[in-house]
Amino acid sequence: APAAPQTPSQPPKLPESLQLLPLYCMALLKSAAFRGGADVRADERSYTLQRLDGMPPEQTRSFVYPRLFALHKLPPSQTPFQFPPPLNLSAESISSDGIYLLDDSLQLMVWVGGASDPKLCDSLFLQDPSDGRVMLKPEPQGDSPLSRACKVIAELRKTRPAYLALEIIREGDPQRQPVFFRHLVEDHASFPGGQYSYQEFMAHVSRHA
Repeated sequence: APAAPQTPSQPPKLPESLQLLPLYCMALLKSAAFRGGADVRADERSYTLQRLDGMPPEQTRSFVYPRLFALHKLPPSQTPFQFPPPLNLSAESISSDGIYLLDDSLQLMVWVGGASDPKLCDSLFLQDPSDGRVMLKPEPQGDSPLSRACKVIAELRKTRPAYLALEIIREGDPQRQPVFFRHLVEDHASFPGGQYSYQEFMAHVSRHA
């Protein structure tokens, strides 16, 4: 389930079963399938629509409102496994000293803040000497930050019929960081129709409900 979004001062009078409908509508409009503007290539939009068309209903929730986890704050492993609480999809949930995992049902993305703990980064990642790509380390041992992160990733992959690829994105990456941040659907977007934040969108719905 998505993180509980901030409640606007005058929420629309909706039945409990429809409380998340405005959030999902706004999030869908900001998704790669339907967002306006020029930041989504035609081939990417076509691919996303094709995947969405064949996506099982239980997976569409994470496509519409992706799950965001703070990998640098993962609690000790539990039995049975429980996912950590997801964060709101807003830049207010992100800081440069953190490492975050995002699941949108199409892929997994890990954003590494520029001020994140170097020791934690060394324990989680390695660099491929052949092409310089940053990857998650293999073979975690014990109840370490790496084993906790790998467990969350493994459990997410178990819930998908297709394998979820993992991409590591460094803060400031001019090509991939915008892709990560456009999933923060509770914030303003730069295309016509996407300019509302979640609170502004809810106020708009409230005025017209």
